[in-house]
Amino acid sequence: SSVAIFTKTGDLKFQTTFDEWFAPLTNQAGSLLFDPKLLYDSASGHFLFLMNARRGDHRSWFFLSVSKTSDPEGDWAFYAFDMQITGGKRDDYWADFPRMGFDENAIYLTGNMHQFGGQLVFRYAKIRVLPKEQVYKFGNVQWKEFAHLTDANNFKAIDIEPVIAFGTTGKGYLVNANIVEGTKLTLWTISNPGTNNPKISKKGIPVSSYQLPPDAPQKGGDVVITTRDAGVYNAVFRDGSIYTAHNVAYDWGSGPVCAVRFYQIKTNGELVQEITYGKNGYSYFFPVVMVDSKNNVMMGFNR
Repeated sequence: SSVAIFTKTGDLKFQTTFDEWFAPLTNQAGSLLFDPKLLYDSASGHFLFLMNARRGDHRSWFFLSVSKTSDPEGDWAFYAFDMQITGGKRDDYWADFPRMGFDENAIYLTGNMHQFGGQLVFRYAKIRVLPKEQVYKFGNVQWKEFAHLTDANNFKAIDIEPVIAFGTTGKGYLVNANIVEGTKLTLWTISNPGTNNPKISKKGIPVSSYQLPPDAPQKGGDVVITTRDAGVYNAVFRDGSIYTAHNVAYDWGSGPVCAVRFYQIKTNGELVQEITYGKNGYSYFFPVVMVDSKNNVMMGFNR
C-alpha cells in the first residue's frame, strides 16, 4: 500500500501511501487502489506508475502517473482512464489485473473486465493504446481501444501481456496464453500504434500443449500455495525477439507438478526456443524474464 523512491545504493529518498501519491486525481477519494505496476522507459527518460482503482459505486479506472523527467523526485503528471468505456458505451464491469508495456511509439495498457459483485465473473479483455507523443506532452491523451478479443486457441482472450521493448519495434506487440490449456500462444500485433488509426492482428504460435498447473504444496500442513493459472506474467522485446514464460503442469515421473516454461519467439511468429524447467517433486511457478543488451536472458521464479 505504499510507494517509495530509493537510490541504487539503497538510500530511501521518499515514501508515501498509494492514496497520497494519487491524491491529485479526484477519483481517488473512496477508491480501492491495488495491483501496482511500475516501469522505467529508458529510451524516453520517464517513469510510469500504473494503479488499478475501483470504487463502491461501480466505478473503475486505471490511474497512470508519469514522471516529467528522468528524476523521480521531480514533477509528475497524472491521468485517470475510465476503464468502463468500451466502444463509446459504459459497461457495468470493472478492470482487473492491469498490465503495462511500451515501445518507441506507444504505451499499452491491458485489463480483464469482470462483473461487479462478490463472484469474479470474467467478461472480456481489452487493450488500450496511448500514443507516447501525447502522454509525454502531459496533456490530453486520445487513446484507442481493442476489446472482446478471441485468442488463437478460440477462447476469450485473457491476461494479455504488453511487451516491454528495448530498441525499435516498428509495431506494437502483446502476448497471451490461455489460462487453462492450449497448444498455441497468441502474438498480437498493432500496426500504426502511434497514430489515431491503429490496427490489430493476431497469430497463433504452435507450442507444446500446456495445462492448468496444480498448486504448490508446502511443509507444515495441507494449505497449498496457489500457482494461479497458465497465463504469462511478462514479455520483453530485444533485437527482433520476444521473450516470455508461464506456468505449466508437467510430470517429471511422480505425477504432475507446476513447472515453468520459457519461450523465445520472433515478431513474425517463429518459435526460436521453448524450454520447460522444473524438478520431480518440486513446484516452480510465477516466472518472469528479462534480457540484457548482450541478449543474455534471466528468468526469475518461485520454487
